[in-house]
Amino acid sequence: TDETGKNLNKASLPEFTLVDLMELNLGDQLDIVNKVCDTAGKEFSIEQSLDKMLIEWKGAKLSVVPYKDTLTFILKSADAIQQLLDDHIVMT
Repeated sequence: TDETGKNLNKASLPEFTLVDLMELNLGDQLDIVNKVCDTAGKEFSIEQSLDKMLIEWKGAKLSVVPYKDTLTFILKSADAIQQLLDDHIVMT
């Protein structure tokens, strides 16, 4: 709404149609529409990546084991966790 001066709230509804879009008369504001569409596409891609990351992290488990005869615990091999973390850092 801010950039176009039009109320675009109904555009997020499932029943929003091409006819509804045409009635908004956005043809003279194609640059703004393209910018908004590009941003929305990028946001959607980020959300999909984050959803995938969350699913992958739900299965991740850290194991700790006692260290010698002390009251200290250490991480058991965390190679898979480290690889997952590295992969997700690269994705973001």
